[in-house]
Amino acid sequence: MTTTETVTLAPCATCKITPRLKGRSYCEPCGRLKENERYRRRASTDPAFVERKRARYDPSQNRAYRLRVAYGLSIEDWNRLYDEQGGRCAICQRLDGDEVQDLHVDHDHKTGVVRGLLCRSCNRGVGYLGDDADRLDAAIEYLMVRGQG
Repeated sequence: MTTTETVTLAPCATCKITPRLKGRSYCEPCGRLKENERYRRRASTDPAFVERKRARYDPSQNRAYRLRVAYGLSIEDWNRLYDEQGGRCAICQRLDGDEVQDLHVDHDHKTGVVRGLLCRSCNRGVGYLGDDADRLDAAIEYLMVRGQG
């Protein structure tokens, strides 16, 4: 295919007219530069921009960022909780890495207070029951009556 052949591309976000020439990095009718071209141009001239982008994909920095933003925890806080619980889920006591993939931060959705670290199953169970102790008691009673407990 030559560069002058017509192809259908996504419409321009500014003028809503579909650019038609393949290989162009801008919309001919309005002259708007496409996002990927802006990114390439900035990445080639701004080293700090590239470092910020790389940091987003660094698993250790990404985890620290998520813990800080979502729960107000530092990596050190998470490690302290982990050590206090002996690397075990606070509910089922299964060891991290045993049958448990990773321990997740459990927190009160109303107050935001961190309660501890739970395995995925226990964290989801508590969440699905709406963090409601009465519903949890009802679930326990149900299992006891049905002979599962």
